[in-house]
Amino acid sequence: MKNNSFIGCINMTGTAQKQLHKPEAVFFDWDGTLVDSFAFLTKAHNSVKSQFGLSPFTGQEFSRYFGVPRDRLFMDIYGPHATDAKPVFEQYFHDNHLKEMVLIPGAEKMLDTIASLGIPMGVVSNKRADFLRAEVEYLGWDKYFGDVVVGAGDAVADKPDPAPLIFAASMYDNIDIERIWYVGDTQIDVECSMAAGCTCVVVAPLETTTKGDIYEKNYQEICGFLLQCP
Repeated sequence: MKNNSFIGCINMTGTAQKQLHKPEAVFFDWDGTLVDSFAFLTKAHNSVKSQFGLSPFTGQEFSRYFGVPRDRLFMDIYGPHATDAKPVFEQYFHDNHLKEMVLIPGAEKMLDTIASLGIPMGVVSNKRADFLRAEVEYLGWDKYFGDVVVGAGDAVADKPDPAPLIFAASMYDNIDIERIWYVGDTQIDVECSMAAGCTCVVVAPLETTTKGDIYEKNYQEICGFLLQCP
């Protein structure tokens, strides 16, 4: 999983040689992108797994499930216990997620910078929609995103399908989806963004194999890139 110290920088990769302009909107993934929820989600699933006699995740084992659509996630982790495990997990999550949130370093400053540029923003996540909106409101970040907070089940399909990103874009009038940046940290985010026709901005560590149109190490560098765009 990513090291949130976020040191260093990687130049643009993939299709980033295309001419890029200042975006008409910037949408964000949530977990692993704006909020560092890896440790909490590992803890939550381990609590549930213990109740079903399943071995806990150790080290970085949970990383391969990060960002996976919810229905597939529970089947992959709990197998025949998936249906029974889901409400147990959701109760644990409901009781603990707000008090255990950890922000990605530099995220709020970056949101302030984008807001100062007058660029609309939104969130597109595979997190359960009511949990996602509760976290956005708890942080007071609805001032950045307004109602453009799209979670699991809000669109006809979840990521990596482009439907939730297209749905989020439709909430703003007269925005060209090709001029939207989608910021994420996993291959699922890249697939969703590219299928929707957006520019994909990956914030990830050096060792990642995930590649987007823009590949940066921290939010300070994303802000600098934004400020230089024509």
